[in-house]
Amino acid sequence: MRALASFVLQGLVRAPARTAMRAVVLAGAVALLAAMLAFVGHALTTMTGSAVRSVPLDWQGPVSSYQTAVHAAEGVGRQKNVLQSAPAATAPFAGFEHNAAGVGSIRSGAGSILAVPPDYVQRFHTLRMLRGSLKPGGIVFDQQLAATLQVQPGDTVALTVKPGTKPLRLRVSGVALVTAGDVLFQPLNPLAGPAPAQPPANVAVMPIDTFARAVAPKLASVATGSTTLPGQSAGVQWQVQAQVDPKALAGNPSDALKQAGQIRNRVERSLPGQVQFVDNLSDSLNSAAGDALYAQTLSSCWPFQAR
Repeated sequence: MRALASFVLQGLVRAPARTAMRAVVLAGAVALLAAMLAFVGHALTTMTGSAVRSVPLDWQGPVSSYQTAVHAAEGVGRQKNVLQSAPAATAPFAGFEHNAAGVGSIRSGAGSILAVPPDYVQRFHTLRMLRGSLKPGGIVFDQQLAATLQVQPGDTVALTVKPGTKPLRLRVSGVALVTAGDVLFQPLNPLAGPAPAQPPANVAVMPIDTFARAVAPKLASVATGSTTLPGQSAGVQWQVQAQVDPKALAGNPSDALKQAGQIRNRVERSLPGQVQFVDNLSDSLNSAAGDALYAQTLSSCWPFQAR
């Protein structure tokens, strides 16, 4: 250090202008490098945030029954870094019928049911209400199906769960826009991972307790971890849905991917044998990590390319 200081002093004495210019150039180079590193760091953090926000539903864990879904959702919700969890279910239906005033009987084709707790819309972002709300004993239609049946909140419809069963009469409590049908109705096999499906054309949303009491007994349950074709439901798929706290995912996408995996593994270990998740969040972060690595490689090569 003393030798360096002596060298600098000698340079200032012998050639002050040249030495000052060298110092300015060196300081500028250091500042440019620091600015580039800060920019890259900020860009990687932004990529992490974008990847997390792009996932409408972080985890989906298939389970065998309504009771298991409720119990496991409560256990998952108590875990550190889990923002929220809820029991849910998906199932097929054969059709709806609505007797519209001045029009007569209007029937729909087959479709799928999403069964969730009444407060689901306020906590998850897979659908949003356009009119009304999800009320106990009622049913909410996706806007496309609502338009087909020409229903409004307050109307009464008849649900045929499967051919040959007695129709179930329900009051329409709302109209919604289902924004994540490809994720909600995907086949759930934790070993295979996410497999987003073609969303069903007709979607209805029911309170899960009403569904468990009036609809589920008419259908078979899908075996946990079974493989079905994307977009095709053979029966009731009970599940636990959960969202990870975004504040627990920091740094670049690779760091966030590691953190997300650690959180999921810890939660699954805390509930041994109860639930194993299809991890939509890690799938998104893994893609972002690949993009980030590519961007970092390009940025590290840029000075040499410029030469």
